[in-house]
This record gives sequence, structure tokens and C-alpha cells, in this order.
Amino acid sequence: MFNKMQTISINKDRATAMIKTNKIINPYMKIAIALSSVLIATVSNLSYAELLNSKTPITPQEMVKKMGSGVDSTWSEVPNKIAEYTTDASVAFANKGFKHIRLRLAQDPAADTWTYLDEQIQDALDNGMIPIIANQSHAFEDNPTAQTQADWVQWWQDMAVHYKDYPYELMFDLIVEIAASSPLSNEPIDQLNEAYEQAVTAIRGAGGYNDKRIVIFSAHKRSDATRMNQLDIPTQGNNFLIGEFHEGYASGPSTDSTNPHYYWDGGEDEIQLMTDRADAAVAWSESTGIPIWEGAWMPGNYNKGNDYDIARQINFVEDFVKVLNDRNIPHAVNATKKFYDVATNQWNELEEVVDAIMMLRLGLEGEDPDVDKQAPVWTNTTFTLPDAEQGDIYSYDLSVDVSGPEGGALIFAKVSGSDWLNVSELGVITGTPLSTDTGENIFIMSTSDGINNSAGAVNASFIIDVIPTSDLEPITAPEPITEPELITEPELITEPEPITDPEPIPEIVSEPQPERLESSSAGSPGLSLFAILFVYLLKSIITKKTYRKNSL
Repeated sequence: MFNKMQTISINKDRATAMIKTNKIINPYMKIAIALSSVLIATVSNLSYAELLNSKTPITPQEMVKKMGSGVDSTWSEVPNKIAEYTTDASVAFANKGFKHIRLRLAQDPAADTWTYLDEQIQDALDNGMIPIIANQSHAFEDNPTAQTQADWVQWWQDMAVHYKDYPYELMFDLIVEIAASSPLSNEPIDQLNEAYEQAVTAIRGAGGYNDKRIVIFSAHKRSDATRMNQLDIPTQGNNFLIGEFHEGYASGPSTDSTNPHYYWDGGEDEIQLMTDRADAAVAWSESTGIPIWEGAWMPGNYNKGNDYDIARQINFVEDFVKVLNDRNIPHAVNATKKFYDVATNQWNELEEVVDAIMMLRLGLEGEDPDVDKQAPVWTNTTFTLPDAEQGDIYSYDLSVDVSGPEGGALIFAKVSGSDWLNVSELGVITGTPLSTDTGENIFIMSTSDGINNSAGAVNASFIIDVIPTSDLEPITAPEPITEPELITEPELITEPEPITDPEPIPEIVSEPQPERLESSSAGSPGLSLFAILFVYLLKSIITKKTYRKNSL
């Protein structure tokens, strides 16, 4: 399918085969590896990293080309979903191809949201999804007094100050949707226009990037496209505004044929109704020069009976999305909890509907329409890799965990994570963790099909525990080889004590003997001394031979 470099390691839950270098490594090799890591980091972050971190203002005209298909989130709004949220949820939607996410908020004051909203916004940016903060504004919408209006403006000022230095991809959506029953929907809409003016002015004065951050505003009566012409353009808009409208399907189509405003069964009249609403938004956009966005729609009547089967929902998707795509209008489907269980990080039975939306997703800027948009697929969203050891070179081949289009090459990039680890375009991660890197390290890596990023990069999380040197099992040195025990010299043989002359033998008177011939030895004391010396000499010779034999 595609060329892969040598597999260095695979997941812990499979057979682990990790190759590490010897602890004793040539210092010149360390320098070469360090230089290689710098080069890999430079190359991998050029074209295919999905991290959104623009420090240059993005015009609304450019932004709507980047937004494509998005989703409304409930994990920023509903308490139990907030508690259950993990980064895996953002990764899952990004991997499907969603390019923006509207984070709906219902809590006051603004500071109460930051403990979880900071994480969710960063997760969106890290995974290539444009984050949009949206205020449910229930207190102001339900009871629009001077005080609730002032509180609502203050909420936005606090939010803008807190996120003033966030990249330009972060946008502010002033009100999720104004109910038709809200006093703010009463015409003329003077109070609504006044509130928008005050909120935009407060945001622009909050400092940082907020003078050119995009602010989104919508009409009353459920963001009705045909009423957008009643909106006043905020004087501090600074040409960084987007107009939001809803086709009327924020809660999905209806099976009730007596309700022509929401009824859909695939007939020509229903499609014409979709077309008329979209054209009304386009007309407003052309007259004001402000781009537009369809901020919420559902493919099924999930909140009112949920009796559209999957086939019927997909038919609705095809009709509805085609109307928007024909007019290059980005859109956000409503909502995450309908398709995905954030508690288990699993798609539900409506995943097929999500895939149908992605098949029809609005072409993004720079995409070749003739290129097959088949995104690579990771075998999981989160991987736990073998442990790394402080000071040791670490390597792993990501390509074993992803599949791509048949015959297509994949290109990998590091999206986020500690600086000690880098990834090559071919998917090999390398690096040497330091003492400051010990503990759990989480990295987000992306891969794309390598053809103009046509199918969009998809991300996965990788967890590596770095074990400090002090925690490693000490390597005991081998027992030293002791020298063989030397054979000590035998104790020297001391000279024998001198032999004293024997006591004189008492003279025995004997009978006289016959006379003998004289001899120099016979009967003389010299003979005994010679015999003694001869025995001593012979004993010494025998002792020396024995010593030499033992020494050998």
C-alpha cells in the first residue's frame, strides 16, 4: 500500500519489539542524531501539521473558505458531557473531516467556563478544527432587561480579555439562536441591534488580537435568513464579521405535512423552500459584503419523535447540503451528542449519517475537486507506546498504526507535544528525553494522503512514559575476575642442627686381636662424618626436586 521504514516498535498491546541503542554511545553519533532531529522537526512542520495558530488576521472571506463542514458541540454546554469530555472526542470529529466546531456555553459568569473551555479550545486548535465560542444567552434572551443585557455584554468582555492572545482562528458567536418567542424577536429589533453594538465594542476594546478577531451575529426568530436585512452592522465590526443564519432545521426536519416550514419528504416544494432561504442569506451577504454561515441543522427529527430512519436522513443530507454547497456556504451539523458518546468515545448507529455528510462536505480552499478524498485511518485514536528511558534514544514507526488510500503515500507530522520527540515525513519518531521530560508525555501526530492534503490530515494521540534514570533497575557490574591464588613457596628447609660428637663409649678391655693392614678409613672418625654429609646432601637433592614438581 505504501512504503514503510523499518518497524522499530509496535504497541504494548501487541508484540513489543523496540530497538534501543547501547547506553555507551559514541559522542559523535549523539551529535549527528541531534542534528537529524532538528532537521526532521523543521521538515515535519512545514506543510501537513494541522495545528491552528495564526498570528496574522484572517479575513471573513478567507475564513468561510476554511470552515467547510462543522459541528455544534454539547460537551461544552451540558454538565455531564463537560465532565465526560476527553481529547479523544475532538480527535474523533477531526478525523472524520470536520473543520470547525461551535462550543456552546450556558454558564455564567464567563470565568466558570474556563476550567474546561481552555482545554476544549486548545484541543480543537491542535486537531485542525476552528473553534467558535457561542453564548446561549438564556437570561438575556428570556428576560431582556437593562441589567441582563449589561451582564451579557460583560460576559463577552470577560471572555474576550481571557482569550485575547489566542490565535485568529478562534471566533466569537454572540448568540446561539434567538427563539421566536423571545422578546428580542419582537420587531423592530432595536434592543437586539443595541446589544450587538455594545458587545462588539467591548470585544474590540479587550486588547490582544480582538481588534481583528471575527465576530458572528445573527437575526432574530431562530436566525431567520429572511430577516437578516433588519440587522444593523456594528460600527466596530472592523470588516471582521460573519453573518449567521439557520435554514429552519436546527432541530431537524419534520414528518408533519401540516407544518410546511419544517416538513421534508424529498419533494420539489421542500427543496425550493431550502433554496429560497439560502438565497435570502446570499442576497444579504452580497448587499453588505459580509460572508455567511449556516450555524445549526439536523439531518433527523431527533428531538421530536426521531422517526426518520437512516436512509431517509441520508436523503435529507443530500438535498440540504447540496443547496449549501452550490452557494459555497459552510455549515455546522447539530450536535455532537446525537452521533457520538463522549463517555465511551464511541460513534453510535448514526455514524453512517456523519459519513454521508463528510462525503458531501464543502470543498476547502486549495483542494483539487478531481482528487479522491479518502482520508487515512488510524487503527485507534489513542496509542500507549513502550516506555522511554531518560537519556536513551527512542524510536518508533507510526506507519504500522495507520492505513491510507491504496497506492498512496502518507505524510506524517507532529501536531503537539514535548520538544524532545520529532517525527519524519515517513512516520518515524525519534528523540532523546531529558530529566525534565520524565513522566507521562502526550503527543498528537497527524497523517495525510500526501496529495495536496486533499482528504485532510487525521490525528491520533500517543502516550509515552519517560522513566527517570533513578527508577531504572541498576545494572550490576560483573564480578571481577580474581587472580589465581599464588602457590606460596614451601617453607625453607633449615639446616639440621649440628651433630654433636657422640659420648665416648666406655673402653672395653678385650683380648688382643691379630694385627690388620692399615687403612685411612677403617675405624677412623672421618668415615662417620663422610657418611653424615652424604646423607644430608642426598636429602637436599630429593627436597629440591619435589619443590620444582609441585611448582609446575
